Amino acid sequence: MPRYEDRHGSTRLYVGHLSSRTRTRDVERLFSKYGRIRDVDMKRDFAFVDFSDPRDADDARYRLDGRDVDGSRIVVEFAKGARPPEPAARSRSPEPTVVNSPPLKDRNHSLSPNEKSPMPEKNGQSPKDQENGNGTNGQDHTPRDEPSP
Repeated sequence: MPRYEDRHGSTRLYVGHLSSRTRTRDVERLFSKYGRIRDVDMKRDFAFVDFSDPRDADDARYRLDGRDVDGSRIVVEFAKGARPPEPAARSRSPEPTVVNSPPLKDRNHSLSPNEKSPMPEKNGQSPKDQENGNGTNGQDHTPRDEPSP
């Protein structure tokens, strides 16, 4: 009977509590003793190690969990959740795609004083005045020198 609870044949391990001195090559060297490694994804204080064979991943987890590496006691367990897409499958688009967004030239275009707004005003009223039913054409008729009643 296998030593692990993983019934799906996972090959990806989470390695936590890594020392700030631990480098990718150190993780590769340590884990490669247990089988062929497909990938090491190193983060700040943790890493993901992907083995080719789930039995090798299980052996590494069993033997390395709780071991002292570079002065830190590491945690090794099967990774949870879905795996991120492979590097070749990631989009290399230079600019993110924005749905329902005008082209860049329109978004960055500012109106000069002589250009009209792309949203014409109806009957000379601003959109706010149209919503409020205010027929004042956006102008305040209260004299500024006198206090309002």
